[in-house]
Amino acid sequence: MPSKKRKFGDLGEKIAEQYLLKNGYFILEKNFQTKMGELDIIAFKPQNEILYNVNREIRKFFMNNREMGKNNEESLINKEIIGKNGLIIFVEVKSSLMNNDQNVSYETFNNKIRPEENVHFKKQRHLIKSAQNYLAYKQFPLDINWQIDVIAIDIDKISRKANLRHIKRAVTFS
Repeated sequence: MPSKKRKFGDLGEKIAEQYLLKNGYFILEKNFQTKMGELDIIAFKPQNEILYNVNREIRKFFMNNREMGKNNEESLINKEIIGKNGLIIFVEVKSSLMNNDQNVSYETFNNKIRPEENVHFKKQRHLIKSAQNYLAYKQFPLDINWQIDVIAIDIDKISRKANLRHIKRAVTFS
């Protein structure tokens, strides 16, 4: 049985996923485990005007091929299409519980910090290594564009509403 903390994290991830889908992202993976840790959401975002046929092929690929690590020609072609036309985004989701006008992390209620502040230096290094492991494992082209974003969600327990902040390129790397 999942803990309260896990259930709360799952709720935040579901809200983040709905936000991403609504804003034109394709979800590639959720809760992907690597040697370095878990990646909450891995998404693809088209970055430029994509010809209708290419866009249709990308949609078809995401709908029909959940196992992107397959070593077949079709999979490699689609990875090249993705690499030339968009961006792979690794999303770290952090949720907080708002109570009486407080906006604090579920994990650190007593410290009263915003959820995105929990993506500290050590966590950032883990995210970078995990993202690199994912790209290598799934055999994406070496020159693929990718970034790490943070989605911070404040959930009001009383009104049952959520306030979401999408911090793009929250983790920088070289």
